[in-house]
Amino acid sequence: GMDDVLGCKIENNAVTVLDTWNPNGYTPNVADSNSSAGICTHSTSYTNGRMSCLFSRSAGITNQGQDYNLDSSYYILRAYRTNSQPVVSFLYKHSSTPTPSSVQYNPMRDSNTSPSCPSAPTDTSAFPIVFKSPTDCDRASCTFYWAMGPKSGSSQYLDVYMEGTVDGWMAVGFSLDQSM
Repeated sequence: GMDDVLGCKIENNAVTVLDTWNPNGYTPNVADSNSSAGICTHSTSYTNGRMSCLFSRSAGITNQGQDYNLDSSYYILRAYRTNSQPVVSFLYKHSSTPTPSSVQYNPMRDSNTSPSCPSAPTDTSAFPIVFKSPTDCDRASCTFYWAMGPKSGSSQYLDVYMEGTVDGWMAVGFSLDQSM
């Protein structure tokens, strides 16, 4: 519980990047009080049932009590909406996910502040933290693909890329205890 959650959702054929949090474990996600603060959307798409989103999030705490400082170690929780779940405007409780990482990761090496968004990364295949489903797939054939890493040349942003065959939303969370 009390997890910082970044996600992408589709509504009316448009993909939106979300900065949310789980206030009490399985309580539905709540949008951060200033959900666009610290988020830089680079690209989104939804084509033939496949959603992708590329964005950067400031490593520091933008919304006190709702964001984690990403220059620390967390279990990485991956989740997505299944066809059996209701279509809602927020990231909903999920039954078969989240899938937590087996160890904690620190997605940043060090951090400071910056007033503007960085440029989009040119090569997402070089991200140092990658989760695939199934684990032996190539990105284009994966059912779900999550990748992240510190912004090249800047330790103040975490770049995140998500792609998959989804029906509504996909997300990555940062947790201190492997449970959402």
